[in-house]
Amino acid sequence: ATAILLPERDTVATSSIEHGIAQKFSSKAEDSTFAGTATSSACFGVFDGHSGKQTARALSQILCQRLLKAGPPFDEASVVAAFWEVDREIGENGIKGDYLQAGEQRVTLDGATATVLLVEQNCDKFSCMLAWCGDSTAVQLDAVSGRVVGKTTDHKPDVPSEVSMIKRIARARRWIRKQRAGRGRSGLQDRGGGENDEGEDEDEDEEVEAERTTEQQGRAAGKSLAEEPTPTREEVANALASLEHDPAEAGAPLEEEIALVLRSLERQKLIEQLLPIGACSRRRAVFCRRPFEKDRTQPLVVATTHDHRRRHYSDLQMTRSICDWRASVLVVPHPQIIRFEVPPGTWQRVILASDGLWDVCSTRKAATLASPAWRHSAERAAQVLADYAEAEYERMGVVGTGAHNVADDTSVVVIDLNPSGMTIERPQTTCQCECCPLL
Repeated sequence: ATAILLPERDTVATSSIEHGIAQKFSSKAEDSTFAGTATSSACFGVFDGHSGKQTARALSQILCQRLLKAGPPFDEASVVAAFWEVDREIGENGIKGDYLQAGEQRVTLDGATATVLLVEQNCDKFSCMLAWCGDSTAVQLDAVSGRVVGKTTDHKPDVPSEVSMIKRIARARRWIRKQRAGRGRSGLQDRGGGENDEGEDEDEDEEVEAERTTEQQGRAAGKSLAEEPTPTREEVANALASLEHDPAEAGAPLEEEIALVLRSLERQKLIEQLLPIGACSRRRAVFCRRPFEKDRTQPLVVATTHDHRRRHYSDLQMTRSICDWRASVLVVPHPQIIRFEVPPGTWQRVILASDGLWDVCSTRKAATLASPAWRHSAERAAQVLADYAEAEYERMGVVGTGAHNVADDTSVVVIDLNPSGMTIERPQTTCQCECCPLL
C-alpha cells in the first residue's frame, strides 16, 4: 500500500500540475496509489485491492509505469491493451520478487480495481484520459466554482450495460462451443443464454451437468476444454452476429466488441489451463445478493453459483477488475475510457478515490470539501477528504483495528490541472476560516 510520490510540479509547465495524496488504512491495508511525471505527461492512479494487497501494489508499479512509457500521445487502444497485458502478466507469472514483502507468496490471485488519469501537454492545453475498471470513482471539478463537470460510472452488477456485456460474452462463448460440437443452430434457441450467465433462477445442478456434458464431448474428441483452440476473430464475429441485438442493450461498436470477446475468451482459456480445479463454476456469472451470513448489507454481486456453501463459490461487487482469477471469468479487466481537455485559462481539479471514501461521502459533498481552489491546495484537499471519511466512520461507531478508524481502506488522490498557471484570489469575507460555506 505504498504510494509513490514524485515531484508535485510538472517540469513542463511550472505550477500547471499539482497533486496530493492522503490515505486511511483499515487492518486490511489493501489500497495503493501512484503519482508520477514524465517529460511531457503525467499519470495518477488509485488501486483498491480485494482479498489481498499484492495486485494493487503491483498495479501501482507495473501498469502506471507502462502507460507512462507508452505515451504521449496516449491512444485508447494502447491503454486498453496495457490493462489486459498486466492482468495476464500478474496472473500467469505471479508478482515479481521486487514487489513482494517479507513472508508474501510469489504467486498471487487477489484482484484490484484500477482508476488511472493520464495527462499530456498539447500546446497550451492538457489532453486527459480517464481509464478505469471497478468502483474506484473519479470526479472532475471546476476548481474555481467547485461545480462537478464529470464523473466515472462504477462497474457494478446493477448497471444494465455491464450486465449486457457479461451476457454477450457468455452467449458468444457458448455459441462457438456449440458450433464446434456440431450442435450449433442460428442463435441460442435451446436455452437463450450462456451457462446461467443471466443469473436467472434455473436449476443449478442441471446447468453444471450441461457444462460437464459439453466438456466431456470435447474430451471425447481428444481435447480438454482448456486445450480447445482459441476462437478466431471470424468465429467471434459470427457468434455476435448470430445473437439477437437488442438496441436497449447496445454496447460497444462491433469491432471493439469483437476485440473484447476475443480477449476475454483467450483469458478464460489461460485461467482454465492454470487453474483447472473449479473451472466449471468460474465459467458462470450469477447476479444475486451476497448471503446475509457473509454480509449483513447483502450487496448485489456477480457470483459463480447461487449457493455460497458450494466449494468454489466466489463473488465480487463489480463487473470489471484486474486479476480476480478465482472469481467468474466473465468479470474482465477491460477499462472504460473517458477523454477530456483542459483549455488554457481554465482550472480543473480531479479526485480519484477508492470506495472507502465514496461509501460515506457523496459526490456533491466531496466537491464542497475539496473546492474551490482558493480554499485548499491539492494536497490539503486530499487530506480533508480522507479526514472526513474517517470522521464519518467514527460517527457510525467504527473502531478500526488498523492504523485508522475506518471500515474500509480509503485512498484519495487530488490532481490540479491548470495549464495556464492561473491564480485565484481568496474572496474577501468577514470570516476567513476554511469552514465557511462556498460563496
